[in-house]
Amino acid sequence: MAKLPGQQNASNVYPLRLRTDEAARLIKAAAQDSDKVIFSDHAQERMAERGFDIADVFWVLENGHVYQDPVLESFEWNGNEHKLWNVIIEKNFSGNRDIGAVTIILQDGDLFIKTVEWIDT
Repeated sequence: MAKLPGQQNASNVYPLRLRTDEAARLIKAAAQDSDKVIFSDHAQERMAERGFDIADVFWVLENGHVYQDPVLESFEWNGNEHKLWNVIIEKNFSGNRDIGAVTIILQDGDLFIKTVEWIDT
């Protein structure tokens, strides 16, 4: 299982901060293998609504930038607390509009695309 930067052997130990450049590197590396990218139903609905396709999102994941600090989010699943990094990676798409992919970096290094949105710049 891949570990997040700074993660120790214990599965419940996480770095206090994930730098934007490190988050972008992790996302770009995972996006090289389409089997490592999972799209939520919500993301797929928003993509259809906004006229994006899978290729657009992979283009953002492979070429985008992370401008905002990643957020470490906690959630409970199967009675256990889990912490995962929530990151928005974005890339200019059309004039003054960027596409933003709200991306969760999973513990194994895979990506979960939570939603895809327009970001006006």
